[in-house]
Formats: sequence, C-alpha cells, structure tokens
Amino acid sequence: MNFFDTEINAISHITDPVKRYERFFSLIYIYIDGQHSEVVIGLLEKYIREAETENQSGYEGIFYYSLSYIYLSLGNKKLFQECQIKAKEKFPKIKSKSAIAMYHTYESIVCWFEGRRNDGFDCIFKALHEVNDTNYHEVKGWCLFTLATYQFDSNQLGEAEENYNKALELFKQCNAKYGYARTNNGLASIKIKQEKLVEAATILNEIRDIYVYYNKLSGLSRALTDLGVIESKLGHYPQALELFEHAYTMRIKTANLQGQITSLLEMGQLLISMKRHDEAEQKLLEAATISGKNNFKAKAFRAHELLAQLYKEKGNFETANEHLEKYFNYKTQVLADESTGRIKVLQTQLRAEEASKRAELEQQNNIELRKAYNIIELKNTEILQSIDYAKRIQKTILPSIKTLKKYFQDIFILYRPKDIVAGDFYWMHADENKIYFAVCDCTGHGVPGAFVSLVCHQALNRAVVEFDLTHPATILDKVNELVIDAFSSNEHEHEHEQVNDGMDASLLMIDYDNKTIEWAGANNPLLILDKSGSVAMLTEIKGNKQPIGRFHLVQPFTNHQVPLIPGNNYYMFSDGYSDQFGGPDWRNGGKKFSQKKLRELILAQESTPIKLQEKVLEETFLKWKADGEQIDDVLVAGIKL
Repeated sequence: MNFFDTEINAISHITDPVKRYERFFSLIYIYIDGQHSEVVIGLLEKYIREAETENQSGYEGIFYYSLSYIYLSLGNKKLFQECQIKAKEKFPKIKSKSAIAMYHTYESIVCWFEGRRNDGFDCIFKALHEVNDTNYHEVKGWCLFTLATYQFDSNQLGEAEENYNKALELFKQCNAKYGYARTNNGLASIKIKQEKLVEAATILNEIRDIYVYYNKLSGLSRALTDLGVIESKLGHYPQALELFEHAYTMRIKTANLQGQITSLLEMGQLLISMKRHDEAEQKLLEAATISGKNNFKAKAFRAHELLAQLYKEKGNFETANEHLEKYFNYKTQVLADESTGRIKVLQTQLRAEEASKRAELEQQNNIELRKAYNIIELKNTEILQSIDYAKRIQKTILPSIKTLKKYFQDIFILYRPKDIVAGDFYWMHADENKIYFAVCDCTGHGVPGAFVSLVCHQALNRAVVEFDLTHPATILDKVNELVIDAFSSNEHEHEHEQVNDGMDASLLMIDYDNKTIEWAGANNPLLILDKSGSVAMLTEIKGNKQPIGRFHLVQPFTNHQVPLIPGNNYYMFSDGYSDQFGGPDWRNGGKKFSQKKLRELILAQESTPIKLQEKVLEETFLKWKADGEQIDDVLVAGIKL
C-alpha cells in the first residue's frame, strides 16, 4: 500500500471529527493540485455533508475552498467558481485558526494564479496572522512557504530565502517531509539564481526521493526542471532537454498549467541555444499564447523576450520587434507588481516594529530601551535597503541616456529625486519615424509617488502600444482614462476611499517624415527656444489646466502642432525646480525660485551647448537651495533638434 492509500485508511479510522479534519488538512496540502483528485474530491464532499450536518465549527468553509482550488487546478472554472462562492458564504462560521489560515492561503494562491499579486500578499499575511502565535507548525510552515514563493516570483530573493528557512524549521519540528521537500526546492531555486549550482544539485537529488515516496509528480517535475536548468548552465544540453521533457510530461498528466508554461519556456530557451530554431519557435509561441490567455504576466514577458531573441537570430527583425514591444509592456506590469509586493512586506515590517517599540516604551527600563532602539535602527536600515531595491526597479523603467541619444541629436536630463524613489519620471517611445518623449510629475514623492509613477508609466505604454494612438492629446486622454480606471477598483466605493492620485505631464511627438512637432500638456508647459531668427526667442505653450487623474471637470486635451525647425531647443519640466524655496534669505524659509526665473535662466543659455546646460541648471538650483531641504522631485529635460 502506498503513502496516499495508507494515509486515507488512517484518517478513516479517526473517530473524533475535529482530529480527523486536522489530519486531513496535512494530506490536502500534498494532493491539492489535482493528483488523486477523484478520491480527494469524494472525501471533501463527504466531510462537507458531515460538517454541515453536525455543525462542526464551520469546517465546511475550508473544505469548499479546497474543492474550488482542486477544480481550478483541473481547469474546471465553472465548478471552481461555484465552490468558491459557497466557501465565501461559509467562511464567517469557521472557528478553527488553522482552517481560517488555510482558507486565506488558498484565497491568496487563487489571487496569485489570476495575476492579482497585491491581493495575494494581503491574503497570505492574513493567514500568517491567524497562526502566528499558535502551535499549528505545519499550517504556519505552509503559510511561510507560500509567502516565500511569492517573494521569489517577485525577485525578492533575500526575503524569500529567510522565509523558506523559517518554514523549513517548522516542517522539521512536525516531521512534515513533503513540506520539507517543497521548501528545499524553493531554496535550491534561489541557489541556482545565485549560481551555487553544486549546492542546488545536492538539495534537489536529496528531495527527489521524498517526491517519489509521496508519488508527487508536481514536486518531482519541479525538481527535474531545476536539475535541467543546472545541466543547461553547465553546457550539458542533451541531458537538460531530456530532464525538461520528462518534467513537461508529468505536468501534462497533472494538468499543471503554470508548470507546463515553465517547461515550454525552458525547452524553448534551450533549443535556441542548440540552434534548433523551428522547435524553439513552436514551444515559445505556445507558452506566449497560454500565458497571455491566463494573465500570467511574468511568464508572458519571458516568452516574448525569448521570441524576440529567436526571431532576431533567424533574421526576422520585424517580428522580433513586435515581440520586443510585448516584452516591454509585460515587463512594466511585472515590475509594478514586484514593487507592490515589496511595499506589502515593508508595511508589515513597519507595523511590527511600531508595535514592538510601543510595548518596549511601556514595559522596559532605559537599558532595554536602548537595546530595542538599536534593533529598530537595524530594521530601519534593512527597510531602507529594500526601498533602495525599489529604486533599482523604478530605474529600469526610465530610458537610458544611451537610448535617448540614439534618437535625439542633443539632450540632457536633470533628474534629482527628493527621496530614494521618485514621483517624477521621463518616458520615451520610438515608432517608425515618430519619437514620443514625456516628462511626468506624479502626485507626491518618495514611495507613494513612485507607485503612482509605475501606474502612469504603464498607462503611457498601453496608450501607444496597445491602443496605437499617435497624437499627444489623444494619448493623454487615453492615459487619463486608464489611470482613473486603475485607481477605481470598486465603482461602489465610498468617496473617502477613492484614490485621487494622478500626474501632470508634458508629452512631445516628433514627426520627422512631415517635419512637424505635436505636443499636449496636463498642467505643465512646453518651452521652445527659437534660434532661427537674428534674436533668440523663448515661446511658451501652455498645457490644459487639468491633471491626469480624477478631476471635477475633465475636458479633452488640446493638441498643439508646430513646425520642426532644426537647431531649436525644447524644454519640459516638472514643478520641482521652480517651486524650490531658497535664495539669499534661505535660512528664514526663502522664496520660490519661480517659473519666471527658470525661463530667464533658459533664455540666458541660448548660445550654451545643450550638453553643458544641465550643469548650469544644477549648479543654479543647488546655489538657490543652499543648505535648505529639497521640497520635491526635480526633473528638467532639454532637447535640441
């Protein structure tokens, strides 16, 4: 008799319903992915009837959610939705902390499966809260394992490793071998990313035996895939392909959709390396189709990245560019999700530290307070390091100076965020002989501003790539619509719950074919330094007096068109430079630099090369600010055409 049959037999002989259900939870964690589905579904239906009849502490709620998750794994969305609705109806009756934690864990996995990462983090933190101070070691271990997996998927490797290790200790304490294997699988994946291949292979070969013991194809296929990645990194391509194909066959058997996509991606990448392009194309196109259909954004952006590489190698540059555009679009969304996940972790850490500090202030003496203060200082350092990582994420959405100089004759970007991360950002998109460039100022600065900037950046990309808009005014109209929609998660939300964030923007389009320039602005202007005559003239085109985002009277944005005159300079900026307080009386608060002074400064540099103007602007700003505080993000862009 194998493990599954033995465990089913043991559970059936437990007379106490609560003990029987809690023992059954351990089995559910192993076989929730659809393997042995007929037996597991039959038992769940039996226990639902039993729990409802005997009023057993609301256990039917978690049993319904277990059923819904199995149906989701099997691809039966109709039964998944029916059971999920019943689970939510029964949830208020659940009294067992372990059952509540399981409920929230399944809820979080479903959110993650559907691409709602923010909700996924929220739910797993709810699950951890339920069992944090209990002796439900196995349930707590699975909660930490799930959180660590989300962090790994969001590229938060340090946090993922920490929580995998915490889960590992809990699984050891309760001798949960399958949990031990799955957690070690996660740690092996981290070691592969860290290029610690020998350590990763040692772990994977150890846990293969555990998966075989449980006859767990999903776990075994994950281990085989990771071993294939190691073989591929070592240049052993035939061995790697054999492992990937074996894992893919297992994932087909268990209807593991996300696992199938992973296998297709790994095989596709490997086949590119082996120069077997036609086979690679077939697998990567299938991966891209399934990922897009099911909103698996991280997998979709990898599929399109590999397809762009494949078509480039085949010399099909037009198709390569199409997939590259899709790659950048998905990547922007994934980066936004990663940042959202990181903030969830930071918020939890901050809340915990705040509660700890209050408790210490009430209960401890001065010496112990100093110790607590030192610990909090250390945690603050860790949080700052995490925010610094968010800065690196935000930096990836900004076009590099190298990229900008590829499309513009001369350009400078004066970019001075007030905090580690910023609400101001600049954006560019090149399409045939049209170049789009924007300077944007999102609500706030620091972490809140940075998150608004990710939403607005994604909206700009979608407006030109997905909706194929070409005129700046219509692009801003669409961005306005997308941003309002992004911050309106519930049409019935109360007014005080609405998110009123948005941005000011200046959007320029250069049409080289027709030798024209089009521009539109949300609150912010465009300055044109016209040097075509005997005397340089500075002209200002004002933007619409409305932001991107919620506004009491939204009007269509105005499209302005001017001729493209070679040698002219164009300036776009946020309000951070002109609003900076300082000057001779800076110690007493000073006064604003003002847009008038900024215009005068730009006009005074009419004969200064663009490359040197950034330095003049920065030195002037720092001299004006003196030792006062920078009050906002600063962004000024100058372009010579």
